[in-house]
Amino acid sequence: MSPELPIALLAGVVLGASAHRAGLCTVKAVAEVATTGRAHILWSFLKASLWTTGILALAALFGAAVDLGQRPILASGIAGGLIFGLGAAVNGACSFSTLSRLADGHLVMLFTVLGWGIGIVLFQHVTSGIHLPAVAGSIPVALTLPLFL
Repeated sequence: MSPELPIALLAGVVLGASAHRAGLCTVKAVAEVATTGRAHILWSFLKASLWTTGILALAALFGAAVDLGQRPILASGIAGGLIFGLGAAVNGACSFSTLSRLADGHLVMLFTVLGWGIGIVLFQHVTSGIHLPAVAGSIPVALTLPLFL
């Protein structure tokens, strides 16, 4: 067993428990804006992004730069995002909320999980001969500024 597996499993448990408790979902965030005019959940996403950016930039400052791969924006990626967004809107939940609802006993969510598997297999089949280049990079040290906010 690789040493990363226990850490990944622990992170999954923490993230799953947090998502279940807090209702962490972009669909809910958009619904909050549409129904109440407030953006507390979206603001939480922004804060989490700023913390992540700041911590990675701070790590780069001390020589532990994280190698981040960049992928080109392709029509297939945009189409996949649109299909995922439409599915989340119809389902009323994104991936975290789908699993949370499944854990709550909403067994109809199994169809969504099955759809994910079918989508992954179809995507691998369609893109089996395509190799996309990755450009390595790291977060600039100047992006430690969010840590001071």
